Amino acid sequence: MEFDLLTTDKIIGYFKRPKLFLPENLYNNKELIPNEKGIYGWYFNYYFESLFEGDSIKHLIYVKDGNHKKYALMYIGITEINSKQKLRDRIYKKHLCGSSRNSTVRKSLASLLSDKLSLDPQNKLNGQDRMVLNSWLFKYGRVAWIDRSEAIDFERKIFDQIGAILPLNYQCNKNNPWRVKIRELRKPWAN
Repeated sequence: MEFDLLTTDKIIGYFKRPKLFLPENLYNNKELIPNEKGIYGWYFNYYFESLFEGDSIKHLIYVKDGNHKKYALMYIGITEINSKQKLRDRIYKKHLCGSSRNSTVRKSLASLLSDKLSLDPQNKLNGQDRMVLNSWLFKYGRVAWIDRSEAIDFERKIFDQIGAILPLNYQCNKNNPWRVKIRELRKPWAN
């Protein structure tokens, strides 16, 4: 996809029909992730009953993988224009290998899954807790991205259009109806 010609609508359209990658494959071979700036999305086929109420889950963006499993887009991230970080840094170093201190996705997942996975907030996803969360992420998660060296900050526009259906985008997403609940769940995981 030619990044220079993208509009917010095209970006959102891509994330409705993405090429999904298995987190375990990326963890085992970080070279699969472009060393470029870009926008990425995390999808899950686990629906966090503690977060969703009533019919709010039906409004998420769903896609199917090659095995026809349904995954919901729950987080979009971007490599910032003024940052040296690239997609590989964000996806591999922060979201697949980092602690809860380094990754909004990992901190949110840990806060939502701490009881189910017996994660200890005091560990900040270091040691064994990191591997427990990774095992969960490998089973239930998928990731997609659009790469290009000149990343443009589409984040605010994306949140304006679909922020209401991105439950794990906790920060800077005033449209997230689950923001207050996630903020409360994340408190024990604060640095």
